[in-house]
This record gives sequence, C-alpha cells and structure tokens, in this order.
Amino acid sequence: MAAPMRKSTRAIAISVQLVRQHYMRQQVQAMGMLSWVADKVSITRDQMAYLQKDVDWTLAGLQRRKKLQREEKELQDQEFLPERHKILGPDLAAAHFIVARGGAVMFVGQQRWHRADAEGKYLLPDKYVAGVHVEAVDASSTSLRYEGFDNLVDLRFIKSLILRNCPLIDDWCIGRLHHYSDSLEHLDVSGCPLVTDRGLGSLHKLNCLRHLVMKKMPGILHLPLVTILIEEMLVNCKVEGADYTDSRVQQQVSEKFALLHEQSKVEWDDHSHLQDNSSESVVPPTLVRRKKKSAAS
Repeated sequence: MAAPMRKSTRAIAISVQLVRQHYMRQQVQAMGMLSWVADKVSITRDQMAYLQKDVDWTLAGLQRRKKLQREEKELQDQEFLPERHKILGPDLAAAHFIVARGGAVMFVGQQRWHRADAEGKYLLPDKYVAGVHVEAVDASSTSLRYEGFDNLVDLRFIKSLILRNCPLIDDWCIGRLHHYSDSLEHLDVSGCPLVTDRGLGSLHKLNCLRHLVMKKMPGILHLPLVTILIEEMLVNCKVEGADYTDSRVQQQVSEKFALLHEQSKVEWDDHSHLQDNSSESVVPPTLVRRKKKSAAS
C-alpha cells in the first residue's frame, strides 16, 4: 500500500517540476521576444518594465484597473495648461475650464449664466479680452477635484462659488479657497460627502464671506457646533444648514461646548467671562444671542 502511494507522490512531484520548467521556458522565450522587439522598436525602460508586469485578469482586477485608468484620465483632463492661460488670460481660461466640464460662469456686470447646451457647445471668447472678469462660478454636480483648482486660483473678482453635490470636493479643496479671501462672499458646499468638520475650519480665512450654505453634509458629524464656530470666526457671515429652533439641538450644542472646555482644562476662576451667567452650562455667545433674540420676539 505504501509503495503505490510513494509512486503516486513521486509522479505528482515530477509533473509539477515539468510544468514549472515549461513555464520558465515560456518566460525565457517571452523575455527574448521582448528584447528582440526592443531592439527593433524604440521602447523605453519604463515601457519594458510595464510589459513584464503580471496582469490581474480577474473581474475584480479588471474593475480596479478600469477605475485607475478613469482617474488618470480625469487628472489629465483637469491639468493646468499654461498655454491656455497665456492665450485667454486667467478669467477666460477658468471660464472655458468650468463650462466645458458641465459648469457655468457669470462675468462682472452681467446677469446671465454662460453654460454649454445639450450638445456641449457654448459661446465664449477664444482670445484674451481686457476687462472680462469672472464674478460667479457654478460647478454643481461636476467632477471638479483638487487638481482642477489650479485653473481657478487667479480669479480676483469672484464673489460666488457654488460647489453643490460635487463628489470629489474634499477638505483639501476647501483649504484652497483662501485664494479668494478678499473677494468671495457666497459659498455653497451642500451635498459634498468628502467635506468634514476639519475642512470647514479653514474658512476663517475668507474675510469677505457673507453667506455659507452647507446642507446635507454627511461628512460633518457636529453640524450645529460647526455652524456656531464659523459664525464666531466670521461674524458677518450667515450660515444655512443647521436648525437652532429645536431646544434639543441647543442642549446638544451646549453639552458639546462644555465637553470641549473640559477637555482643554480651562481654568474657570481665571476665565469667568467664558461662562453664561443665566445658566450653569457652557453656552457659546452666538447661541446666547439667538436665545435672547427669540425671547424678545
């Protein structure tokens, strides 16, 4: 009984060795073929390395490869083109960039939006025009991403920026809005799932911001608290997105502020001005003003 098993095991080992040798011969032949092609055709070292890589032909591997190719294509599509800016100037170049990707722009002194029609055609100057400046950009539901902002940083007259329902706008994109600190008055980031509490903290640099809309923000865990903090940083800015009429929301915000102050180990004896005399809980000044205003009305 043992002898047949030993023979069977030996046969399997020989078969595996033969398959391995066959595979190695094929690999050597393939390498020789690639070397012959490289001699006949000019192929770089990177291209040769790419041809020698193992390709995952499974369904998951093909889907992953297709996703990477799509992302690379989008990155190339949103690259900054110095030639375009040199020919059109920063404002018209940004206008072409936004409109060609499904967005819309409005120029200073005009009351209509410029956008592409159903066939993707639009009318914009194809060369530099002095005095033409972008005042508003509507990039709602577009694939605008961090790299694409390289085409928009030189908009010195922009007052309104709408980024509603942009799936690729994240905290890094919000951080780039500081380029508009001296002009931007209206900002809408509603429906951007990648924007979080941390990203909105950089909005304190927008000194001219008067209106901020942030509805349906799944990435923001404490929307009422973030709203109050933004209004504390930007006293002239009105924020839409959180409802303060509910007493439960006010209580949650007060508890959150109390927790933050406890974590930061604030010395209450030395910082008595941080307390609200009308209540034992810690209440942010903005919420106190809202309570007084609602009581007076």
